[in-house]
Amino acid sequence: MSMLEFRTQGFNPYAVKYSPYNDSRLAVATSANYGIVGNGRVFALGLTARGIQVERTYDTNDAQYDLAWSEINENQLIVACGDGSIKLFDVGVKDFPVMNFHEHKRETFSVSWNPITKDTFVSSSWDGSIKLWSPTRQDSLRTLPIGSCTYSTAFQPSNPSIISAVSNGTGLSLLSVAQDEARQPLASAEFERKAFLDGAEYILKALPADLSPLELDRLRTSTPRALVLGRQGCPQGCNSSMPSAQCHWPCGHAAASSSSSARPRRSLLHRWVQAAVVQMFILAHLALPYVVLLARLAARAEREYNISHNLASAGWGLVHSIGAQVVKATGTLCGIGDGRVGQAIAEAVAWAVEGVSGGLSEGVGQGMVIMGASRQ
Repeated sequence: MSMLEFRTQGFNPYAVKYSPYNDSRLAVATSANYGIVGNGRVFALGLTARGIQVERTYDTNDAQYDLAWSEINENQLIVACGDGSIKLFDVGVKDFPVMNFHEHKRETFSVSWNPITKDTFVSSSWDGSIKLWSPTRQDSLRTLPIGSCTYSTAFQPSNPSIISAVSNGTGLSLLSVAQDEARQPLASAEFERKAFLDGAEYILKALPADLSPLELDRLRTSTPRALVLGRQGCPQGCNSSMPSAQCHWPCGHAAASSSSSARPRRSLLHRWVQAAVVQMFILAHLALPYVVLLARLAARAEREYNISHNLASAGWGLVHSIGAQVVKATGTLCGIGDGRVGQAIAEAVAWAVEGVSGGLSEGVGQGMVIMGASRQ
């Protein structure tokens, strides 16, 4: 493997870009002292049979963080500078930029040329804004407020009206693009709609995976009716007999489940256990300080009188004798009536276990939600 190497002596490189017109030409943006203090230098380089050759260098009074070649002039490139300016250089002109664009209040971190229309470029800055420029005028065409430090921005390769940005609010930045476009005299309704939907899609994808039931209910009630219903009417599993006041879906009916089968009706034991567990959670939440105090007193008494050892010794014999009697009585009952009594007992036990376990599960979940809401 062969490799060509070029050193930007005295400067630290920050960005490198190939020319869209000539694959043997590239440029490098650099900064002295890692951009902390000092000037910058852009190197226009050519790849030749003799290696990498310097075609032109341009110095700036502040650091350089990014660059982009022009899409309409093969000899021009723009450079993002640490003083908030953007400088347009022409390789055919020595020493000085041919144009200077300066509206950003803080460091300009990124520049990107529009690959479709080729007549505009965009910049992002630490001042929390994105600006759209034309190389033929010094004033920006449009300012898109992001609200937070924006490190990088770029045009979508297939749509000249979509701009993406790397910041704390990427989705919101796309929404701002749509709103700003709507305020223009010649606004494009199609672009405004697409940009708004793209922003909403990115926000939905960024939702955390561990949403609580209360948060899910808030999102469901805010969801548009057509988005939930689709082409099939009410969502699958919707119980239209339930009052609309109890429904969490925009259709006005209660969705019992997203599965193909309706949720089975809960038994009376299930509901009793669930209600009892919820009440226990509420009481435990209220009595928690007193429980902690009693635990401390019990620990102190345990250290003094060794209560747990005495209780364990006395209780083991009692549990052993009761267990033996229960096993004997169960065997006798199961043998009555050729095993039919045993089968009935097994079914009753299964019903009780199902009801208790289901009630415990839903009661614990409901209790955790209540305790979480009370903390907030």
